[in-house]
Amino acid sequence: MTLSKLSSAAVGIIAALSTISGVQASTLVSQPLDNSVQAVNAGYNQQIADAFSIATGGIISSVSWDGFYSLGSVSNFQIVFYQNNSGKPGTALYTISGITPTQADTGYKKLGYTVYQFDYTLPTSFDAAAGTTYFFSVYEQASSYNFIWSGSAMNAGSVFNLNGSGWFSLQEGQAFTLSGTATPLPAALPLFATGLGALGLLGWRRKRKAQAAA
Repeated sequence: MTLSKLSSAAVGIIAALSTISGVQASTLVSQPLDNSVQAVNAGYNQQIADAFSIATGGIISSVSWDGFYSLGSVSNFQIVFYQNNSGKPGTALYTISGITPTQADTGYKKLGYTVYQFDYTLPTSFDAAAGTTYFFSVYEQASSYNFIWSGSAMNAGSVFNLNGSGWFSLQEGQAFTLSGTATPLPAALPLFATGLGALGLLGWRRKRKAQAAA
């Protein structure tokens, strides 16, 4: 392989790695609102969590969920990502409390109440390993049943915990979206390693020729 060919390969490798490093934030998990699916209280003494996984892994930087409130505005949420423990939430891996998300009218109503989309950017991201199941929970820290988490037909992997009595399965999934950056194994890494090896070999040969000519 000539030096010019190696240089071209190196340029291609650098371009590929630059493309990888410039990946934009995107939707990693989407369970869209289905207003025909039952909504579930997620506050006071009842907590809801829903299972998810990201095939390639991902860095979650923002979350959104759909729901409505029956007693007034909502301004005191808790978000938790749980480890999977045999199909139910296990150890809490990420918790943030006392948050006030932004909200926007979805155009839907449920039981006469306006359904909102709530959005929140995490102050620190959550790193989800490839193909690993986690549970996402959003919960209103209130003294009464106020927030109701809307349902989704995409997944029936949600569970609820009433008064800390343990987790029990629900028939419906919950409406939420997790966004961030996917983290697949860069396809250019094998090429990069090959290119470095070839450049090293070329340098070694040139050094040997120089020594022989001396």
